[in-house]
Amino acid sequence: MAAVPYELTKKDLTAWRELLGTPNREKTVLAAALAALQMAAIPLSENHTVFLLYYLLTLSFFYLLTRSLFSLCGVAIPAFFIYSAFGEHGAPFSVAFCAMLFGGALCAYLILHFHTKPAHLLLLLIPAAAYGVTFLMTGDPMRGLLTLIPLPLGLLFAVMLARCESFTDTVVSGAAAVALTLGVALLLTLAATGRLSSNALSLLADDLRANLVSRLTEVRDLYEKAGVSLEMTDVQIANSAAMWVNLSPAIYLILCSVISFCSFRIFLRVTAGFDELPRMPRRVIAMSVSPVAAILFLVAFLLSLLVGRDHASFFGVVLQNLYLVLEPPLILVGFSALSGRGGARSCLSLLILMGLVFILCTNPGTGLTLAAFYGALTILLSRFFPAAPADKGGQ
Repeated sequence: MAAVPYELTKKDLTAWRELLGTPNREKTVLAAALAALQMAAIPLSENHTVFLLYYLLTLSFFYLLTRSLFSLCGVAIPAFFIYSAFGEHGAPFSVAFCAMLFGGALCAYLILHFHTKPAHLLLLLIPAAAYGVTFLMTGDPMRGLLTLIPLPLGLLFAVMLARCESFTDTVVSGAAAVALTLGVALLLTLAATGRLSSNALSLLADDLRANLVSRLTEVRDLYEKAGVSLEMTDVQIANSAAMWVNLSPAIYLILCSVISFCSFRIFLRVTAGFDELPRMPRRVIAMSVSPVAAILFLVAFLLSLLVGRDHASFFGVVLQNLYLVLEPPLILVGFSALSGRGGARSCLSLLILMGLVFILCTNPGTGLTLAAFYGALTILLSRFFPAAPADKGGQ
């Protein structure tokens, strides 16, 4: 996609910050109430009433903000998938996902506009109120700390937007903030439950592998009861579970990146809507992927083919995790290039797009990888073989 724009001067930053302005009281109260809801919902999501009320209010707000069913489904469908994937324990994970998206965005909006004295003192009342409600309902002071999870992401987004940093830098930094925040939350949870030890990660990996084996075995047995044979032996199930555990670092980082990407887009939508901005600077909304990332993806993927996808070596696992982490942004670049954004779409790109859509319908994994390949090649070609400027007036 587009290259990162030029560096901003102090005059540019001053003009940008003045453009942000100050929101009115009604919008501020709404943002504060919704931010408190996001924080409190994380530790209280196992309560069925809280779970339903949370989604009713949050999704209603998002639809009124965007007026788009497509955007609404873009949040609701992944939340429902997470809820379904974790079975009876799906509610906390589903709510935590959405609370990170909206909590990070709303906290960022409030911090952006009210970070100076004495306004920032009023901001402290929001997490304090969420913590107080959680403590009153659960009586667990450690559980109440979960209300603070969206704050680091919100603080980072507010600082990055105030400095008018590029979209890519903001999302990457946000993904790192999410990964660190969730990592610290995990460590505190393990410490509170007495499970923190030198081999805690190894034990978690073993638990994850055992749960995957159990789930896959249940699925196979259900299909066999229905008269459908999946032809999955116990050895194949064990190998599949081990593969997913090996790829769990990449899956974790991809999830953190998705949360950061979506939350920042929501933050931009809230800022533009509440502040009634005519438009955002291009550097803030346009994503770019460096040629280095494209080369790393291609090299890691090709080397993983040479090593072998089923190879259990440490080197092979590292290669698979590396190219999987780099794949999502390159997929966006690939589809953006094929859809003709930023220029005319050729007949060849249209045919490639149609073929890619067909492959996606039959084999989604292969289709997404091919889209990433196209995105990587597009970046490298535009960087090292830029298109010649159009001839104007015979000059």
